[in-house]
Amino acid sequence: MKILGKNKLQANKLIVTGNNCLIIIIVLMLAVIINLLAARFHFRFDTTRQKLYSLSDQSKQTIKEFGRGKKRLKIYGFFKTGDTNQEMVQDLLKEYQKEGLNLSYQFVDPYKKQALAKQYQVQELGSLVLLLDQKEIKVLA
Repeated sequence: MKILGKNKLQANKLIVTGNNCLIIIIVLMLAVIINLLAARFHFRFDTTRQKLYSLSDQSKQTIKEFGRGKKRLKIYGFFKTGDTNQEMVQDLLKEYQKEGLNLSYQFVDPYKKQALAKQYQVQELGSLVLLLDQKEIKVLA
């Protein structure tokens, strides 16, 4: 009788171990699926009261009107390498792209590419140069 009890105990241990392994595998599979979905469908929520990381309705409307002309906008941002303001501007430009604005941008260190900074007469770090067709617009920091 002791042998039967021992076998039953070992069988129970085996079932519990199997269940634990199955749970771990399911959790890992769910984590992989969630990660794949998150990489494919990027969601971002702006929880700040002032909506600092969202485009205003007016900006969205301007993008729609601008998009009707099918013009391409090129933006040069003149920032020193490692400037945190560059990251903020890049995030904003990405939001404009997500809304459908046909734009490309490039960040330039005016100390490393002095000829380009001189070409657009950039005097201050943080300046943006917007090129729309043949028009050039400068936005200072």
